[in-house]
Amino acid sequence: IWVGTMAGSLFALPIAGGAAKELTAASGSQRRHEGAVRCLLSVGGQLWSGSESAEIFVWDAERKPGSLLQKMEREGGAVSAMIRLPDGGVLSGHKSGIVQVWGVDGARHSWAHSRSAVKSAVLAGNLAWTGHSDGHFRLWTILDDCGVELFRSVPAHHTAVLGMVKDAVSVWSCTKNGTLRQWSIALLIMDKVLEPGVVSSRRSNPTLRSAGGIAHRRAGGSTLGGRA
Repeated sequence: IWVGTMAGSLFALPIAGGAAKELTAASGSQRRHEGAVRCLLSVGGQLWSGSESAEIFVWDAERKPGSLLQKMEREGGAVSAMIRLPDGGVLSGHKSGIVQVWGVDGARHSWAHSRSAVKSAVLAGNLAWTGHSDGHFRLWTILDDCGVELFRSVPAHHTAVLGMVKDAVSVWSCTKNGTLRQWSIALLIMDKVLEPGVVSSRRSNPTLRSAGGIAHRRAGGSTLGGRA
Protein backbone atom coordinates (compact mmCIF):
# COMPACT_ATOMS: atom_id res chain seq x y z
CA ILE A 1 0.00 0.00 0.00
CA TRP A 2 1.37 3.41 -0.99
CA VAL A 3 0.67 6.52 1.08
CA GLY A 4 1.47 10.17 0.33
CA THR A 5 1.73 12.83 3.05
CA MET A 6 1.16 16.56 3.45
CA ALA A 7 4.93 16.92 3.89
CA GLY A 8 5.51 15.56 0.36
CA SER A 9 6.85 12.15 1.43
CA LEU A 10 5.71 8.74 0.19
CA PHE A 11 5.64 5.57 2.25
CA ALA A 12 5.24 1.89 1.32
CA LEU A 13 3.14 -0.09 3.79
CA PRO A 14 3.49 -3.91 3.63
CA ILE A 15 0.08 -5.56 3.27
CA ALA A 16 1.17 -8.40 5.54
CA GLY A 17 2.11 -5.95 8.27
CA GLY A 18 5.37 -4.42 9.39
CA ALA A 19 6.93 -0.99 9.47
CA ALA A 20 6.25 1.64 6.82
CA LYS A 21 9.21 2.45 4.59
CA GLU A 22 9.80 5.92 3.18
CA LEU A 23 10.76 6.02 -0.49
CA THR A 24 14.44 6.91 -0.83
CA ALA A 25 17.05 7.26 -3.54
CA ALA A 26 19.81 4.68 -4.00
CA SER A 27 22.17 6.90 -2.01
CA GLY A 28 19.78 6.93 0.94
CA SER A 29 18.87 10.59 0.61
CA GLN A 30 15.14 11.22 0.79
CA ARG A 31 13.26 11.93 -2.42
CA ARG A 32 10.11 13.86 -1.69
CA HIS A 33 7.80 16.37 -3.30
CA GLU A 34 8.20 20.01 -2.32
CA GLY A 35 4.45 20.23 -1.65
CA ALA A 36 1.77 17.91 -0.30
CA VAL A 37 1.08 14.69 -2.21
CA ARG A 38 -2.44 15.03 -3.64
CA CYS A 39 -2.88 11.88 -5.75
CA LEU A 40 -1.33 8.48 -6.48
CA LEU A 41 -1.83 6.21 -9.50
CA SER A 42 -0.64 2.70 -10.29
CA VAL A 43 0.58 2.41 -13.90
CA GLY A 44 1.78 -1.10 -14.65
CA GLY A 45 4.88 -1.65 -12.55
CA GLN A 46 5.13 2.04 -11.73
CA LEU A 47 3.64 4.40 -9.16
CA TRP A 48 2.88 7.98 -10.25
CA SER A 49 2.54 10.68 -7.59
CA GLY A 50 1.21 14.23 -8.09
CA SER A 51 1.74 17.11 -5.70
CA GLU A 52 0.56 20.56 -4.65
CA SER A 53 3.92 21.85 -5.93
CA ALA A 54 3.04 20.83 -9.52
CA GLU A 55 5.44 17.89 -9.63
CA ILE A 56 4.66 14.46 -11.05
CA PHE A 57 7.12 11.76 -10.00
CA VAL A 58 7.30 8.22 -11.41
CA TRP A 59 8.51 5.47 -9.04
CA ASP A 60 9.45 1.84 -9.58
CA ALA A 61 6.82 -0.22 -7.75
CA GLU A 62 8.04 -3.73 -8.62
CA ARG A 63 11.68 -4.45 -9.49
CA LYS A 64 13.26 -1.85 -7.19
CA PRO A 65 10.31 -0.58 -5.14
CA GLY A 66 10.73 3.05 -4.22
CA SER A 67 13.36 3.91 -6.84
CA LEU A 68 12.64 7.27 -8.46
CA LEU A 69 12.53 6.75 -12.22
CA GLN A 70 11.48 10.14 -13.57
CA LYS A 71 10.37 13.68 -12.75
CA MET A 72 7.91 15.23 -15.18
CA GLU A 73 7.90 18.78 -16.47
CA ARG A 74 6.30 21.22 -14.02
CA GLU A 75 3.43 22.33 -16.18
CA GLY A 76 -0.18 22.98 -15.28
CA GLY A 77 0.12 23.86 -11.60
CA ALA A 78 -0.84 21.80 -8.56
CA VAL A 79 -1.83 18.23 -9.49
CA SER A 80 -5.21 17.25 -8.04
CA ALA A 81 -6.20 14.06 -9.92
CA MET A 82 -4.75 11.39 -12.22
CA ILE A 83 -6.39 8.53 -14.11
CA ARG A 84 -5.06 5.83 -16.42
CA LEU A 85 -6.26 5.92 -20.02
CA PRO A 86 -7.21 2.89 -22.17
CA ASP A 87 -3.96 3.10 -24.17
CA GLY A 88 -1.90 2.95 -20.98
CA GLY A 89 -1.21 6.67 -20.82
CA VAL A 90 -2.19 9.02 -18.00
CA LEU A 91 -4.46 12.04 -17.78
CA SER A 92 -3.65 14.55 -15.04
CA GLY A 93 -6.00 17.27 -13.75
CA HIS A 94 -4.70 20.47 -12.18
CA LYS A 95 -5.79 23.23 -9.82
CA SER A 96 -5.32 25.72 -12.68
CA GLY A 97 -8.07 23.97 -14.70
CA ILE A 98 -5.59 22.34 -17.07
CA VAL A 99 -5.82 18.68 -18.05
CA GLN A 100 -2.83 16.96 -19.63
CA VAL A 101 -2.24 13.65 -21.41
CA TRP A 102 1.04 11.83 -20.76
CA GLY A 103 2.60 8.79 -22.40
CA VAL A 104 3.87 5.93 -20.25
CA ASP A 105 7.36 7.19 -21.10
CA GLY A 106 6.60 10.49 -19.38
CA ALA A 107 6.25 12.57 -22.58
CA ARG A 108 3.47 15.17 -22.52
CA HIS A 109 1.32 14.60 -25.60
CA SER A 110 -1.40 17.24 -25.24
CA TRP A 111 -3.21 19.61 -22.93
CA ALA A 112 -6.50 21.46 -22.59
CA HIS A 113 -7.58 24.33 -20.38
CA SER A 114 -10.96 24.73 -18.69
CA ARG A 115 -12.36 27.55 -16.59
CA SER A 116 -12.15 26.08 -13.08
CA ALA A 117 -9.93 23.89 -10.94
CA VAL A 118 -9.98 20.11 -11.41
CA LYS A 119 -10.92 18.33 -8.19
CA SER A 120 -11.49 14.72 -9.28
CA ALA A 121 -11.43 12.41 -12.30
CA VAL A 122 -12.67 9.04 -13.52
CA LEU A 123 -12.64 7.07 -16.80
CA ALA A 124 -16.11 5.99 -17.99
CA GLY A 125 -17.65 5.24 -21.37
CA ASN A 126 -14.20 5.58 -23.02
CA LEU A 127 -14.18 9.24 -21.97
CA ALA A 128 -12.17 10.99 -19.28
CA TRP A 129 -14.49 12.74 -16.80
CA THR A 130 -13.18 15.57 -14.63
CA GLY A 131 -15.02 17.14 -11.69
CA HIS A 132 -14.43 20.85 -11.11
CA SER A 133 -14.63 23.55 -8.45
CA ASP A 134 -17.51 25.24 -10.31
CA GLY A 135 -19.69 22.12 -9.85
CA HIS A 136 -19.39 20.99 -13.49
CA PHE A 137 -18.31 17.72 -15.03
CA ARG A 138 -16.27 18.00 -18.16
CA LEU A 139 -16.06 14.96 -20.41
CA TRP A 140 -12.97 14.67 -22.62
CA THR A 141 -12.32 12.64 -25.74
CA ILE A 142 -8.81 11.22 -26.06
CA LEU A 143 -8.05 11.28 -29.79
CA ASP A 144 -6.13 8.65 -31.75
CA ASP A 145 -3.04 10.87 -31.86
CA CYS A 146 -3.22 11.39 -28.05
CA GLY A 147 -4.85 14.81 -28.36
CA VAL A 148 -7.50 15.80 -25.81
CA GLU A 149 -10.76 17.49 -26.81
CA LEU A 150 -13.80 18.60 -24.80
CA PHE A 151 -16.81 16.37 -25.49
CA ARG A 152 -19.35 18.07 -23.23
CA SER A 153 -19.81 20.08 -20.05
CA VAL A 154 -22.50 19.28 -17.48
CA PRO A 155 -23.60 21.63 -14.63
CA ALA A 156 -23.76 18.78 -12.14
CA HIS A 157 -23.67 20.45 -8.70
CA HIS A 158 -23.78 23.87 -7.07
CA THR A 159 -20.50 23.24 -5.24
CA ALA A 160 -17.17 21.62 -6.11
CA VAL A 161 -17.20 17.99 -7.31
CA LEU A 162 -14.77 16.44 -4.83
CA GLY A 163 -15.04 12.77 -5.79
CA MET A 164 -16.13 10.58 -8.71
CA VAL A 165 -16.37 6.79 -9.04
CA LYS A 166 -18.09 4.51 -11.56
CA ASP A 167 -19.95 1.23 -11.67
CA ALA A 168 -21.04 -0.75 -14.74
CA VAL A 169 -23.57 1.84 -15.96
CA SER A 170 -23.20 4.94 -13.81
CA VAL A 171 -20.86 7.60 -12.50
CA TRP A 172 -21.35 8.70 -8.89
CA SER A 173 -20.32 12.19 -7.79
CA CYS A 174 -20.12 13.81 -4.36
CA THR A 175 -19.65 17.32 -3.01
CA LYS A 176 -18.34 18.94 0.16
CA ASN A 177 -21.81 19.25 1.71
CA GLY A 178 -22.48 15.52 1.43
CA THR A 179 -24.62 15.45 -1.72
CA LEU A 180 -24.28 12.24 -3.74
CA ARG A 181 -25.58 11.93 -7.31
CA GLN A 182 -25.81 9.04 -9.75
CA TRP A 183 -25.40 9.75 -13.49
CA SER A 184 -26.18 7.54 -16.46
CA ILE A 185 -23.03 7.11 -18.56
CA ALA A 186 -25.07 6.25 -21.67
CA LEU A 187 -27.28 9.37 -21.44
CA LEU A 188 -24.39 11.74 -20.87
CA ILE A 189 -22.48 10.59 -23.95
CA MET A 190 -25.45 10.63 -26.34
CA ASP A 191 -24.81 14.17 -27.59
CA LYS A 192 -22.16 16.86 -27.52
CA VAL A 193 -22.72 19.99 -25.45
CA LEU A 194 -19.62 22.16 -25.21
CA GLU A 195 -18.73 25.41 -23.55
CA PRO A 196 -16.94 28.61 -24.62
CA GLY A 197 -13.40 29.42 -23.61
CA VAL A 198 -11.96 25.90 -23.64
CA VAL A 199 -8.80 25.45 -25.68
CA SER A 200 -6.67 22.42 -26.36
CA SER A 201 -3.27 21.86 -27.86
CA ARG A 202 -1.22 18.91 -29.09
CA ARG A 203 2.52 18.83 -29.37
CA SER A 204 2.25 17.39 -32.84
CA ASN A 205 -0.32 20.03 -33.81
CA PRO A 206 -0.30 23.25 -31.77
CA THR A 207 -3.61 24.49 -33.21
CA LEU A 208 -5.83 26.04 -30.54
CA ARG A 209 -9.46 25.01 -30.41
CA SER A 210 -12.36 26.89 -28.87
CA ALA A 211 -15.58 25.07 -28.02
CA GLY A 212 -18.93 26.85 -28.25
CA GLY A 213 -22.32 26.40 -26.58
CA ILE A 214 -22.65 25.71 -22.86
CA ALA A 215 -25.09 23.24 -21.33
CA HIS A 216 -27.74 24.54 -18.94
CA ARG A 217 -29.40 21.23 -18.11
CA ARG A 218 -28.66 18.15 -16.11
CA ALA A 219 -28.77 14.98 -18.17
CA GLY A 220 -29.42 11.56 -16.69
CA GLY A 221 -28.83 12.58 -13.09
CA SER A 222 -30.51 11.72 -9.81
CA THR A 223 -29.71 13.12 -6.34
CA LEU A 224 -29.18 11.51 -2.96
CA GLY A 225 -28.74 13.93 -0.06
CA GLY A 226 -29.17 17.66 0.33
CA ARG A 227 -28.52 20.67 -1.89
CA ALA A 228 -26.18 19.75 -4.74
